[in-house]
Order: sequence, then C-alpha cells, then structure tokens
Amino acid sequence: MSAAVLSPTEVQLLREENAVLRAQIAWLKQKLFGGGQSEKLDRAQLLLKLEELAKTSAGAERPTETITYERAAGPAPKCTLPAESFAHLPVKETVEIIPEPVRADPSVYERIGAERTFEVDLVPPQLFKRDGA
Repeated sequence: MSAAVLSPTEVQLLREENAVLRAQIAWLKQKLFGGGQSEKLDRAQLLLKLEELAKTSAGAERPTETITYERAAGPAPKCTLPAESFAHLPVKETVEIIPEPVRADPSVYERIGAERTFEVDLVPPQLFKRDGA
C-alpha cells in the first residue's frame, strides 16, 4: 500500500476542516447530553472554550473575495401624495362636522383651525336594458 503525498497547503486545509468538524461534534454533544436551557456555564469554562477557538482560528487565514454591485444613482423618486393624485376629481359632496353646542350658540365659539380630509368613492359601471314599445 502506498501513502498519498499531500502538500503543506492540503494538510493545513484538512487540519482546519478537522477543527471545524470537532467543534460541530462538541456542539452536538452539548445539545444532546449537556445541561438544560436554564443552567448556566461557569465563566472559567467559557474562557477555556474561547481560548481553544482563538488557537484554531489564529493560524487559519480566510481567503478574501471582491464583490461588486450596481445601484441606481441619486435618491429614490418621491411618491405622490394622495391629495395630489386625486386633485383632478370632481367634488360631489362637502361634509362639515359641527358639534351640537357650537350649532346652538356659534357666537360663543371661535374657530382656531380646520382639518381637511377626503374620501374617494368608486362607483362601478352598471348594465341595464331599456325596453322600447
């Protein structure tokens, strides 16, 4: 049996993959056999895990890639306000809401402002038949 000769970069990649797989197995063991969700880990245990992770990730440099994208220049077009969109519609009815006490004695009250709103109604077309005699 002849052993395959691996280059140093291949050996390094295999070691990194081995470290990742070991971390995944440790995570799965913790989920299966570890404490419940309400149990807390000791701070010293967490520091040990962080040191192990730092050792495995310190020697491994991740390759970088350049990503480019395109986007529209300038700000997005502003949306039109409903008042601008429906300004050309004819007004069929104007409703002014005046409270009952003001109607009873309007000289006592002073108008300090007004709020203007509108509603748009859609009347669907109708089909009908005219009979002639």
